[in-house]
Amino acid sequence: MAFDTSVGYARGTRPLGGLEPGRSALIDVNPTLALPVQNAVSVGSTAYNRIEGLAYDPVSDTVYALGTADLTSVSLFMKMDRTTGEMDPIGETGYSNIRSLAFDPTPAPGKVYAVNVEVAGPPDDVVEIDPVTGVGTTIAIVNTVLGPATDLDIVGLAHLDDPGAGDFTLFCLVEIGGVEEAFLGRLVPATGLLDLCPMSTGLRLQGLTWHEGELYATSTVTQQLVKLNPVTGQATPVGSTGVPIYGLTSANQ
Repeated sequence: MAFDTSVGYARGTRPLGGLEPGRSALIDVNPTLALPVQNAVSVGSTAYNRIEGLAYDPVSDTVYALGTADLTSVSLFMKMDRTTGEMDPIGETGYSNIRSLAFDPTPAPGKVYAVNVEVAGPPDDVVEIDPVTGVGTTIAIVNTVLGPATDLDIVGLAHLDDPGAGDFTLFCLVEIGGVEEAFLGRLVPATGLLDLCPMSTGLRLQGLTWHEGELYATSTVTQQLVKLNPVTGQATPVGSTGVPIYGLTSANQ
C-alpha cells in the first residue's frame, strides 16, 4: 500500500524476526484498522539492524530516518525510499543513543530535531541535525521547571504545527526513572524545557506521529497502535499492529 497523502497511512519500522534476523523492515500501518497492510509483510528491507526514528519533511517530500548497523554503532542519519525501504546514508550524527526524530518545516527550509538519551547519567541532549551532512549538534539539555531532568529519557518525538502552542513545538514520549511506561510531554527545542502531561499512558511507547490531526503512538511490547490525548496524555488503544513498531511517521499530519 503506497505511502500516499490521500490515503494517509502512517509508516513504521519493525524487526523482521525469523524472516531476516538482525534487520528492519518498512511497513504500512492503517490507523483505521490498526493492522499492518499485507498481513505484516514488509514493504522492503532497510538492511539496517535498528531504525528507531522516522520523520517526514513535507517541504522536500522526504522521509528521514535514524539507524544503526549494530547495537553499538553511532546513529546514522539517512533518507528512506518510502516505496522500497532502501536507505540513502547521509552521515553519522556523532551520537550513539538517539531514539527519536522530528521535522519542523518552519521557517523554510526547516529543521531536523532529535534527542540523544543519556542512560543513567546526565540529562538527555536536544540535538539539531544538519540534513545535508547528518552531523548533530547539541542545542540544549532536557530540563523541567525543577531543573535538569536527570531521570527522564525521551524516546519519541513529533512536531506540532500549531501557532497556539508557543515555543512548545515538539510532543514527546518520556520514560521516568528507568520505568518503561511513557508519559506524554511537550518540549521547547531551543531551551530543552519539558512539560509533562498529568496522566501516564500506562504503556511502553516509542513511535510517535501526528496523522490527520490525531496523535498516534506504538507500543513495542503489546504491539498496539494507540491514540493519545494531547492534553491529558491518556492512551486509547486502536488495535493490534501485529508487530513491534519502533519508528512512526505520516505524510498527512
